[in-house]
Amino acid sequence: MADLNINSISSISSSSGGHHKDLLSSSSLSSLSKIIVKPSDKVAAAAATTAAANDLAIDMNKLKQLVKQESDLKSQYNSLQKDLHLQRVKNLREVSDKLKEDVWKYPTVESLLGL
Repeated sequence: MADLNINSISSISSSSGGHHKDLLSSSSLSSLSKIIVKPSDKVAAAAATTAAANDLAIDMNKLKQLVKQESDLKSQYNSLQKDLHLQRVKNLREVSDKLKEDVWKYPTVESLLGL
């Protein structure tokens, strides 16, 4: 029945002497053509579905890679910011320690103002 198409249906109706010609009018033939799916159409539909699924899978993989790259970039940026902050804090502590060592060399602001 998979090889059955409109041409074979109309040839069957005409070869039977036209007894069933009124049953197989053009409108019923067009209805049957919508129902009957050729094997090649099934293969094409399956191939199109497979291709669409493959495209979707590729798009999903690209999206996953982009999200992963963005996440990696954010974590590297945060790590860099943390390292820079720690370096600034270390430099400020060194300056503070040096000022504490040299504080005796300079008079206080209060003594300079006479308070």
